[in-house]
Amino acid sequence: MLNIARVNLAGRPARFFAMGLDEAGCDLHAVAAIASASMQFIDLEPAFATLARVIAPGGHVVFNLWWHHWEETAAGERMSGWFPIACAACLDAQLPPPETPASGPPKAKTRTDLMSASHRHGFQPLAEHCDEYLTPVGFGVDYQAMDPEWPLKGCAPEDRRALLNKMHELAQGKFEALVSTRFLFQRTAEDR
Repeated sequence: MLNIARVNLAGRPARFFAMGLDEAGCDLHAVAAIASASMQFIDLEPAFATLARVIAPGGHVVFNLWWHHWEETAAGERMSGWFPIACAACLDAQLPPPETPASGPPKAKTRTDLMSASHRHGFQPLAEHCDEYLTPVGFGVDYQAMDPEWPLKGCAPEDRRALLNKMHELAQGKFEALVSTRFLFQRTAEDR
């Protein structure tokens, strides 16, 4: 995102910072804040409180929420195409299929909470857009494989590598839709 901003704002008096909200000091004053795949993990109320200290009136905040973190898109199966692929690869290797993920979906952000937190700190919504991305099923395999004990606990590294290679072979050419909703807010006033 920073590289895109640098290209699009080349020649303008702009500085770019990559940081979390917990790093935003009182002396930082910005005209825009952009977040990708991070607002979904933090509480909206303190996030907008911090943004209100940092973003100048008239400035903008842009962020997205992936489908399972936004109440309006959380229902339905998304990024689940990896599971039958993983089961088939394990069965082909005469191993038990991997267990379904134990953790349930995260608590989704609600429109009421989003609008309440943003308005309370002087932000108004300007735009919202739901994007659908056609994503390789192999991405879901890679996501699961971030857990070193997946697909089977205690699996020898070479056996695990062979299983993951088989999963990617089976996933080749298969895609599924992932959804993300983008939001644009403008700072209009002091905290209310």
